[in-house]
Parts: sequence; C-alpha cells; structure tokens
Amino acid sequence: MWYMPAIIGIYIVLPFLSIVIKNVDKKIMLIPLVFSIIVNMFIPNTNNLLRLFYKKELALIIDKSFLGGFYGIYLIIGFYLFNQILRKNKTIYIMIFTITSLILTVIYQYVLLNNNINYDLWYNNIFLCATSVGVYELLLRIKTDNKKINSLTNLLSRYSLGIFFLHMIVQYLLRPYINKLDIADIIKFLILFISTFFISFVIIHVTKFIKPIQKYLFFVK
Repeated sequence: MWYMPAIIGIYIVLPFLSIVIKNVDKKIMLIPLVFSIIVNMFIPNTNNLLRLFYKKELALIIDKSFLGGFYGIYLIIGFYLFNQILRKNKTIYIMIFTITSLILTVIYQYVLLNNNINYDLWYNNIFLCATSVGVYELLLRIKTDNKKINSLTNLLSRYSLGIFFLHMIVQYLLRPYINKLDIADIIKFLILFISTFFISFVIIHVTKFIKPIQKYLFFVK
C-alpha cells in the first residue's frame, strides 16, 4: 500500500484545493501549477538526462509528497480538462499531441535503459503526464446515446478509485504464477493487465452487497 500516504495527502488537501480552484482565476492558478510541474516532473526528468550526459544532477530540496506530489498535478489538470479548458482545440491536434507524447515517453525510457541508467517509468514522467492529458481529453470528447455504454462507463468511473487501491495487491498475488508461463513477456504483461483489472472490478462489484465496505473502503458513490 505504498500509495496510501499520497492518497491521504490528497484527501486532506482536496477540500481546500477545490475551494481555491473554483474561486481563483485560471491564470493565477497557472503559477503554482507550473511551479509544481517543474519541481515534481521537470527537474527529476532532467536529472536523468544530466546523469546520462554529464554525470551530474540538479539538487532538489523541496518535498511536497505529503500533499500528494505529482498526483496533485494530475488532479488539478483533470479538473480543468473536465471543465473544457481545451475544448477550443481541434480533436486532430489533441490526437497528434497525444501520439507525440507517447512516442517521446517510449524514446525517453529506451534511451535511459539502453545507457544503463536505472529508470522505471512513473507518474512523474512529464511525457507520460502529457500523454495522460491527451487521452483524458479525447475520452471526454466521446459522446454516445447508447444507454448500455453510458451505464458501463458510469460504473467504471465509480469503481476506478477502488480498482486503483486493489490493483497492486492483485498484481502481487498474480505475478508469481504468470511469470512461470512459458510465453513472450508482452503476452505476460497483457494477461497480468487484463486479469488484474477484471479481478479488481469483480471484487469491488461483489462488495455492493456490503454497502459500508463499498462506500467507506473503496469510496464508491
């Protein structure tokens, strides 16, 4: 449950943050948001490249992980995206931005690993964050009158936080068995991904019969 401190930090700050976001002009909010992106994403990502080319790195003495760290960045950006901050941009431009960000994410990780820089792709990767922004914006633009699809997406959105809580535990239990399979690593990854999502979803769905658990443990509304 390594992510719980960040989650707790977000829940502590969220009530105050929501008031600020709703009442402060976007241009003013841009200042702390950009500062947070620089501290939590740009500097750590730049340090990887500095270690690669110059064997040095920038000193970072500010620690805001107890407030959610880069998770808070995703939270704020998600709020503005949901409130249509990018709706004036054409979908084709968002698609190009998303694909480009994804390619840069892959190149960044490949270059580091290929040069023996120990690096695990994480949420503080600025290119991954940009990819997430593009994907989320594209998903927000999908409109359908199909009641079944709308019902499914609504159910997934309600279960998403619970799935996030459970997925690492489920992966921890499944990984030893999947690693024993004599198949390509990419297939193992797909099996682990799909099975983790499905099992986490089923567990949360079953808890609908125990309302307190679903409501207070997995925060299903």
